Amino acid sequence: MVVEAGGYHAAADRLFITQSAVTQRVQALEGRLGQRLFVRAGRGVALTPAGETLARFCRAQREAEAGLMAQLGGEDGRLAGRLAVAAGTSEGRLWLLPAVAALARAHPALDVTVTLDDSLDAAALLEASRVDAVLGETPLRRRGLRSTAIGQVSYRMAGTYDDWPDAPTPEALLERRAIDFEPHDRITLDHLALCLPGTDLGALRRHFVNDTHGILALTLAGGGFAVLPEVVLRPHLGVLRLFYPQVESQRTLYWSVPEGQMAPAVRALRQLIKLAN
Repeated sequence: MVVEAGGYHAAADRLFITQSAVTQRVQALEGRLGQRLFVRAGRGVALTPAGETLARFCRAQREAEAGLMAQLGGEDGRLAGRLAVAAGTSEGRLWLLPAVAALARAHPALDVTVTLDDSLDAAALLEASRVDAVLGETPLRRRGLRSTAIGQVSYRMAGTYDDWPDAPTPEALLERRAIDFEPHDRITLDHLALCLPGTDLGALRRHFVNDTHGILALTLAGGGFAVLPEVVLRPHLGVLRLFYPQVESQRTLYWSVPEGQMAPAVRALRQLIKLAN
């Protein structure tokens, strides 16, 4: 539970016991194993090599239990046990949560935990066995992890500016601010490279909001222009205008899991994810 929750305090909250009780349980386990399992990392904890080995073993046991429950769950083949998945806020709301809802309806004995965060460290979550799968735009290049492309997401540029033509000039772009996730985010610059090939927009001024729907809210309020998934923009067209409407950029979504046999619940959820058009 300390691994899944990300720390002793959060684990105590989930278990409805004191933090000292969690600490004592971990210390007792470490005493039996003769190995330290956690070290302090900032305000939280991180797994030691021995802790990572134990976490992998526990994940394998959980997957085996899930497979057994699937086989013994009755003639209808319903799944039982626990499933933990994570995604960015946009991917989670648009594609993961509808699939989770369908899975939950079909398998009422299955308990699902969903983490939505645009700052996810997917590799760390999977390696520490805090989640069973991650949906995101970044493929993982770590030993022991596997990412598969599951589809393309279309992005378009929009804003509220009535004084701009459909294809604003580079000078107009530099007078206003783009809204991006973080300074290293290339979504807007890569999209504008398709709109204005060969144009240097290195001086583009930008606001930053580390949440996709926060970027949308600031764009709707007139705080700047943004490049967002078309499916996010579509309900707000009328308030928002598309700029360079003939241009769309594509980004790939990946389903990342630990290597090895996929747990039945993870496989079932993956099959339910349908990318919105």
